Amino acid sequence: MNISIDQKSKLIKKFEITSANVHDSRVLKELCESKVPIFDDSAFRNKTLTDLDKRINQSISRIRCRVEHVFGVIKNTMKGSHFRGIGLARTKTNVILTNLLYNICRFEQIQ
Repeated sequence: MNISIDQKSKLIKKFEITSANVHDSRVLKELCESKVPIFDDSAFRNKTLTDLDKRINQSISRIRCRVEHVFGVIKNTMKGSHFRGIGLARTKTNVILTNLLYNICRFEQIQ
């Protein structure tokens, strides 16, 4: 699962679900909005990090950790990393419901 979140509220705005053999960089275009900064990690770049990249990553890690928080809540609190189903369609349904539940819980926290 690849996600795009709202930086301030941590709500999931968009997501893409692919099989494991699809590289993360393939879905970046679908998740991006025009005129919005993108804080992707090295998985999206498909190359090793230079020293400059490492310094940039350190400076934007405060922003990117918000995305990791979403994955952490889904994995640890909602047990979202465990799904035993066959087929991409069932997996997509599970991820859609998990993301919906996360957004509902997050919205309740915001309120």
